[in-house]
Amino acid sequence: AANVHFAASIPNLLIAETIETGGEFHLKLIKNSIKWEDGYIIPPEGPGLGIEPNDTVWQHVRAKDRS
Repeated sequence: AANVHFAASIPNLLIAETIETGGEFHLKLIKNSIKWEDGYIIPPEGPGLGIEPNDTVWQHVRAKDRS
């Protein structure tokens, strides 16, 4: 989400790298996925970066890292 907001703040930006579809795992990490319209990415409008992490998935990922 940070790179989306950064890219949106640069008026003459040609291209930015990101994950277009998010993939199944990435879509589970955040509750409100980043939107695409007509080939353009739409910056989230919520507070902060505009995304809400899925705490259940993050806790599972963190637990795997500790083992």
